[in-house]
Amino acid sequence: MKNIFIIFLSVLTLGLYSCEGNDIENNREEILVGGKFEPITIETVGLNLKATADEFTLEGNIPAEGLSFSIIPSKKYRQAASVSRILINGVKQYKENNFSGEPPYLEEIPVLNGDWGNIQHNNSTHSIEIDIKKNNADTPRVFDLVLGGGYKYLNLRLVQQAAPTK
Repeated sequence: MKNIFIIFLSVLTLGLYSCEGNDIENNREEILVGGKFEPITIETVGLNLKATADEFTLEGNIPAEGLSFSIIPSKKYRQAASVSRILINGVKQYKENNFSGEPPYLEEIPVLNGDWGNIQHNNSTHSIEIDIKKNNADTPRVFDLVLGGGYKYLNLRLVQQAAPTK
């Protein structure tokens, strides 16, 4: 019995040393993360966006009087590119949905309309239609929208100018 244990331990040790450690090291990030993050690529109609140093964030400006525009995800990301989070001046716009009636099954669902405007997903054209209403405040309004989630997402930071003072 002792001899069988020694033979087993020897075979196990040889097997571990014969494995190529480079494969594990080369794929370490993918193994640890479980996949690779990808920014969702989009086109816009009616709004100009500019890239930032962060490849996952685009920025744009909205006039004080408001703006209607469309976001069209590239074909590769059409299924993933819904609006998953909305923040206005850093405040989440969401409602909680509790499917089972018990925690921890709470899910945040973005509220896609309000006094700020509305967002509609158009399934026939695979576009996201956004209508931002006039900003009557004397301070700029900052919209942070997240498209997608998980490993495929895109942040949009839109700054709406303040209403002109009279």
